[in-house]
Amino acid sequence: STLFPYTTLFRSLLIRRLGRDRVEQEEAAVDELIEACARLPLAVNIAAAHAALHPTRPLAALTGELRDVHRRLDILTTGDAAADVRATFSWSYRTLTPAAARTFRLLGLHPGADIGLSAAASLTALDPARTRRALEELVRAHLITEHTPGRYTLHDLLRAYAADQARGHDSEPERRDALRRVVDFYLHTAHAADRLLDPHRTLVRLDPPAPGTQPLPLPDAPAALAWLDTEHPVLLAAQHAAAGHAWHPVVWQLAWILITFHDRRGHRHDRLMVWRAALEAAEHLPDPTERTIAHRYLGYAYASLDRHEAAIGQLHLALALAERHHTPDQRGHTHRALAVAWTLHGAGRQALEHATHARDLYRTLGQPVWEANALGEMGWYAAQLGDYDTARVHCQDALALHRRHHNPTGEAATLDSLGYIVHLGGHHEQAVDYYQRALVLRRTLGNTAEAANTLDAIGRPYVALGDHEQARTVWQEALGLYRQQRR
Repeated sequence: STLFPYTTLFRSLLIRRLGRDRVEQEEAAVDELIEACARLPLAVNIAAAHAALHPTRPLAALTGELRDVHRRLDILTTGDAAADVRATFSWSYRTLTPAAARTFRLLGLHPGADIGLSAAASLTALDPARTRRALEELVRAHLITEHTPGRYTLHDLLRAYAADQARGHDSEPERRDALRRVVDFYLHTAHAADRLLDPHRTLVRLDPPAPGTQPLPLPDAPAALAWLDTEHPVLLAAQHAAAGHAWHPVVWQLAWILITFHDRRGHRHDRLMVWRAALEAAEHLPDPTERTIAHRYLGYAYASLDRHEAAIGQLHLALALAERHHTPDQRGHTHRALAVAWTLHGAGRQALEHATHARDLYRTLGQPVWEANALGEMGWYAAQLGDYDTARVHCQDALALHRRHHNPTGEAATLDSLGYIVHLGGHHEQAVDYYQRALVLRRTLGNTAEAANTLDAIGRPYVALGDHEQARTVWQEALGLYRQQRR
């Protein structure tokens, strides 16, 4: 099952079997076919034989069938043990020790394209040392690849074979328990990461992890952010897997846990996807607050993608639920989200009204950090309306509260707003100072989404000061971040 790396030789093989004209006319389909066959000469030969049986059929039609990985494994199975992809894989599989064979089978159940050692230990319920030995054995057998140190992947053709073997050798409860262990690994490790990124957030209460789960201890916020960056695609896949098994609390909790990370990294489309799933899950949960929150964050996700009508619709549903179930804190949070939606739509006065409602609710509830957030936002909206004196007072009050309660996220946002206010007042050097302090905090927090906004904003006072080179530098950096974040 060793992978054959030379695409040009595969093309030559296909030209011999199918003719040059047919291959050259469908280059994209040929490339997809080779990848679908895991670059295995045997698999490419079998696929070529299928194509040769239908000389007038486009190769794109065959590659369309091969996109379904389980159908692909059937297409590439001939029944001849000497010329059969399943049989070829089995030659390597049969040489494995029992621990490595079980690890390989369970890898076929893992959500996501790759897996780290710690997650694999939870998947298999083995200790890390035994897990590493099993993974190393699979690498030597060419059944998986260690594509970066400590992270392993297998081609989806091999993944389908592994899943087939799991269905044949492991009971349904054993397969379900393995998947639940690894999903719980991601859930509980992401929960710890989220707490490190923003200790002021409301703590979501998790059930204990499944027996055999070994969540990864994370020492600090930079380590948490790095782990989330690496595992983000797998976390999305884990939520999808949880939805498929009707693990509704897990679906909702993963969406909640990813809020800060998605905000800081600017993952706007992924935020929309996870909250759509979370809202569906919330319909099956007994606590109406979880439905309120799901509507609110779905509305916020729509607003950040400039889908104003959808945003307002979701946010009004959230507000109605919060009022019906007498949850004033949720009313405050929803008013803040409505303020964001209206200001993105260019309606600053409605935004200021909603932010003021939020500030009053938080003050009544004795929640100073949330009050500071709303105050800072009131300052920003007042500045958008040209009331710079009021804006400065709100932001200075907010800054004092953020510093008193050690909230660097809110402090950075308020410093950014103050930079905007004093720049418009003609104090360009002071504006640069405020923006630079905001930028330092946002970079320290790993908040690349808001760092891009600050870099964009600081260019204006640089231009006003005649420092065009520095303006060009910060705008080039902002442009790179905006492109990276698809903004």
